[in-house]
Amino acid sequence: MRVAAAQLSTAATIDEAAHQLGALAKTCGDCHTMLGRPWRAIEAARGQASGVQPTMIRHEWAVSQMWEGLVVPSEDAWKAGALGLSEEPMSPEALTPGKTPLPRVGALQDAVHDLGRRAQSASKVDARVKLYGDAMATCAECHGWLGGGPHGGG
Repeated sequence: MRVAAAQLSTAATIDEAAHQLGALAKTCGDCHTMLGRPWRAIEAARGQASGVQPTMIRHEWAVSQMWEGLVVPSEDAWKAGALGLSEEPMSPEALTPGKTPLPRVGALQDAVHDLGRRAQSASKVDARVKLYGDAMATCAECHGWLGGGPHGGG
């Protein structure tokens, strides 16, 4: 775990850190499996709602469940998170109300939903680690374009 944490702490880019975060989660899950730690039940899904903030809060819930899927590890949590992330994306216009849509944001949103769809069928831990890292990198880039996370502050 220390090696994985050290690699994460020395990541040179957000993209690299996102992928190292997935590797750290796998390290936690490997130890939990080896020690026979009990798993937690998955958190109830956030309801679907319209608007940017409710959608981003649902995305936050989904990636948290995918994290639990790697760390606990929990098949149910991984699948619930992947399903939540794969839901229909918002239009680029809805993400930037009152402003000209940013084409890159639309592409990133489509990419994160595609990652959710791919994550639903990923059965190997290494594939899940990669998909989790890809999702985190995609989220980070989109938040960079939009000026912050679901609360608009950063």
